[in-house]
Amino acid sequence: MSEALRFPVLAVSSDSFIVFKQLSELSTCTRFALENGYYRGLILLDSAGIFWVVKDAAPVHAPSFLDRLLGRRISIQLDIGPPQQASLSSIIKKVCEVIDNDPDDVYDQFVTHEELKEKLRGCRSAEELIRVSDTLGWEDMEQDSAEEGKQVNGSNMVAGYFQAFPPPFAAK
Repeated sequence: MSEALRFPVLAVSSDSFIVFKQLSELSTCTRFALENGYYRGLILLDSAGIFWVVKDAAPVHAPSFLDRLLGRRISIQLDIGPPQQASLSSIIKKVCEVIDNDPDDVYDQFVTHEELKEKLRGCRSAEELIRVSDTLGWEDMEQDSAEEGKQVNGSNMVAGYFQAFPPPFAAK
């Protein structure tokens, strides 16, 4: 069934969401994720707007002692339920619930939780939802800054910072 998935894919669990850009990313994980049932009930929304629910996952082969010792990612086989037509609003609601329960503030790296949820609620297609989920609003922030005549990239941000806050040892 995974051959029918159109990547990138948004994966939503009870406590997180992530975008997988290709099958090899989705079909490997840590031993910890596998043993703790991360994949059971995982919702996969593909770029075509179709979603699947993962029933379970199993390792392709038993991890070796060295794999376990080094925490290597292992190949897994997913048992995926039948494809279903996605209700975009229900997927957005689930992603927003994850953001509301974000204990580590992972999802407000670039914009606030409320701004990110607003961007997600404004999505009109699965592709747009996947893009916003992947960038956590950063792409839109870059676009907004470009429209204002600013560039948001590493070197310009650093240069701008040092213009605004010169170090005490700066030559005058």
